[in-house]
Amino acid sequence: MTNKQTEAAIGLLLSSSRHMGAGDRALLELFRSTGRLPVPPVSEGAPPKRTYIASSKRNPFYPGVVIRARETGYEVHDWSDPPLAIDPDCQNWTCSQYIAAFSPAREHFENYKRAIEACDACVLLLPAGTDAHAEAVMAQMLSKPTIVCFADGRPQRELIHCQFDLFATSVDELMSMLATALVTSIEAA
Repeated sequence: MTNKQTEAAIGLLLSSSRHMGAGDRALLELFRSTGRLPVPPVSEGAPPKRTYIASSKRNPFYPGVVIRARETGYEVHDWSDPPLAIDPDCQNWTCSQYIAAFSPAREHFENYKRAIEACDACVLLLPAGTDAHAEAVMAQMLSKPTIVCFADGRPQRELIHCQFDLFATSVDELMSMLATALVTSIEAA
């Protein structure tokens, strides 16, 4: 996704939010000027509210959801930073080339795994692919509250969704559910 596409998605998400205000506009301007998603400081004495958002690099809602979660005070693991360099010709690789590419990808996978193990809650932000679904299943298996969010308001029909109990049909509903899931998760720890 290009920065223009990401900026458009963030603008769309923020403008559709009931909470659009000066802070949202400032976040969007910061993204426009730096190309990075901001990380606000966590309040002293507050328990960490770590969330892992499993999604697709092609999901236009991902950058905006990360901004909203961080604006709310959550620590969000941003798996897109640093980006994993993917050969644009990878669809034409041989099996040997594919297997050889595992070595540099393993470090990226280990970072995801550590972030999932450390999170207090996980979000499967749809639409998403196989990797994001596997990450959400990993979180669920680690007894992390896992919320499936139909960010575009349309279901992505996958049998694996039967394994989850928490579903949000909008980003606003997700943010509300995430707050509840994180409070419950931290109190149980």
